Amino acid sequence: MREKIFHKEYFTLPELAHYSGLGIRFLRDALKDPEYPLPHFRINKKTIIVSRTEFNEWLEIFRDRDDNDDLNQVFDQVMTELSNRKPRLDKSELRQ
Repeated sequence: MREKIFHKEYFTLPELAHYSGLGIRFLRDALKDPEYPLPHFRINKKTIIVSRTEFNEWLEIFRDRDDNDDLNQVFDQVMTELSNRKPRLDKSELRQ
């Protein structure tokens, strides 16, 4: 059955849950997500189907990009600038 499901073009939510490994509740919530709603077809009040291709494209939105590279660059730059600065004198050193 597993191979049969993966070759379908459209999934019901239970089939999509099986295909993706995501929970049905999560998928139902994703249908109504205000920012990135899961594309779907509502055939009637009970039947919802999702295109395998559209699901895979939607899923790519959530791919974990390594945004830490930018953060690491900024951190390295700040640390370099701090290490190149002349040390500040403490007020107590100025009085002596």
